[in-house]
Amino acid sequence: MQCRCTVAVVGLICTSIAACGSQSRRPLTPSSAARSASSTVGCAEGGSNPSPLGSGWKATSVVSGPLTLACIKQYADQPAAAFAPAREALGLLASDPGSGHQRRAAQRTLQQTPRGSYAVSEAVVRVAAGSQATLAVASAQRSSVALIYGRRARNQDRPGAPGAYRVADGDPSVTFRACPQADTDFLGGIVVAGPRCLAMTVTSPGRRSAHLRLAFGKDSCAAATRLADRGQGYLRRDPQLGVACSKANSIACDRVGVGVWLKQPAKRVTATINGRALLLHAGGLGGRGPRYWEGYLKPAGLIRGPLKVTPDRGRYYWQGTHPKDARVLIAIRRADGSTDRSSVTVALAAGWG
Repeated sequence: MQCRCTVAVVGLICTSIAACGSQSRRPLTPSSAARSASSTVGCAEGGSNPSPLGSGWKATSVVSGPLTLACIKQYADQPAAAFAPAREALGLLASDPGSGHQRRAAQRTLQQTPRGSYAVSEAVVRVAAGSQATLAVASAQRSSVALIYGRRARNQDRPGAPGAYRVADGDPSVTFRACPQADTDFLGGIVVAGPRCLAMTVTSPGRRSAHLRLAFGKDSCAAATRLADRGQGYLRRDPQLGVACSKANSIACDRVGVGVWLKQPAKRVTATINGRALLLHAGGLGGRGPRYWEGYLKPAGLIRGPLKVTPDRGRYYWQGTHPKDARVLIAIRRADGSTDRSSVTVALAAGWG
């Protein structure tokens, strides 16, 4: 069967359906607590799974060393609305007078679905026999993206609302350990709080880290990838951009922080965020200059301006449910007086540090 993954709201649940050839997969279910640490899954958790991959799975997959993210490319073709909060999608069904049974089922499920929940975008991870690989979400996106592969994240259930996950239910990174004698499939998925280009890293022993750009609800990540590639010669990783208010999840201070990691020392670094420039200073956030630079922009325009976000409740509470990306221009002055420049699209995080 041709691998075909879609996002849908069906009956009682808002969930992702990966119709990749298997009808016997164990359903994905949410965890009961936030995941702050990485998870590890091994042969015993993946080896007994029947593979859901059909004959056409390679055409819709992303390969990075021993790890393959199967049935992932077509999420770029999903409409942006498919990555709306689960309660929003259920609310549309619950208010439809012509849907009958589905309307009543959606109304019941809506009562059990926590705010900030999203459907899981299913993605099978295949790891080559005897290999180990770690898949990690970029730090700047961890308030908006999480992985659902660890046992706790998969098997903790919310009665009445299966398939609805919060970002806090997942893991920022997962290490996969394949069976010694056979390629191993790990069933799970990704919680994506709104359409975006996901920034992820794949690491495995003896290999250089690979940085992936995966489109979810966007036609392509090509533009973002081209911009990021321009800075690969001197940027050690993607810049970090986050709301830097003393009160958690508040945008009332209208202040953001930006951090830049360099491969080589620099004499001066400036950043321009959506057209607003600031001078960075060396060190901070546990990093040491002159290879780590950070700065703060106030007012940033979070409430009204170029970085305006849509609050999750009230006027100032924002936890990243409504995502916001920003264009960050970086200028690096070398000791010899030369200047390197890069332009990168970065997801605004709901916190800083």
